[in-house]
Amino acid sequence: MLEGGSTNPRVVRRELPFRVGTLYNVEDAKRALRDIFLLQLFDNVQVVPKPDDDDPQKVAVDIVLKERPLKTAEVELEWGIAPGDKGRPDLVRAGLVPKLSLTEPGPPLADVHPPPMPM
Repeated sequence: MLEGGSTNPRVVRRELPFRVGTLYNVEDAKRALRDIFLLQLFDNVQVVPKPDDDDPQKVAVDIVLKERPLKTAEVELEWGIAPGDKGRPDLVRAGLVPKLSLTEPGPPLADVHPPPMPM
């Protein structure tokens, strides 16, 4: 039972070792609890078996989940396309070009090239 969360219920269902109509046992509930926690999407996971109202021979299982708050990170990368092997396009990292400062007379600026960026 995942209400108001952003996790697709199929993600949780695929971690369950039991399905509707199969025999329920406590080891399956423990495995479901462990596997759902291993997703690292939830702060709280509860597997709650309860008698089925329609058939006392059956058990209904509720999975109660509390999602973890979302954490975000911003990353900025720059890439370019350049000719690669045999003229095929290839992705290359576009790095920052270091600033040059000349403190003593040297060659004209047009002849000064920064060292290539390591890949």
